Amino acid sequence: MLDFVPSDTVTLPTIVVRPPSKPAEKDKCVHECGSDRGCSVRLLPGSTSFSGSVQGSCFPPGFGGDCFGIPGRCTECKERCEGFVGKRLTFEIEEDGMSRFDIFFNWEHLAIFN
Repeated sequence: MLDFVPSDTVTLPTIVVRPPSKPAEKDKCVHECGSDRGCSVRLLPGSTSFSGSVQGSCFPPGFGGDCFGIPGRCTECKERCEGFVGKRLTFEIEEDGMSRFDIFFNWEHLAIFN
């Protein structure tokens, strides 16, 4: 049995509990690939700050294929949409410059890393 006198001082260790931190949201570029091979791209900013365009588009090749207003963090949609006519591609911009993208095919979802 322990001998404990009410005047004895007991020191407990200090434990600091912090809630988990929320991971930083990544910027995303959403590419809409038209059936005429024209396209648009929209930047969905995450938790980083930026300045500049948030939406741009490229004319179909039959109209010259020129692009306008492409956000600086995104790639021209005509490059990304090659082979994905009529699809929507969403790219997450990674800090190391790589991008992860999701492709939506008639309600089926694929995730691809490149």
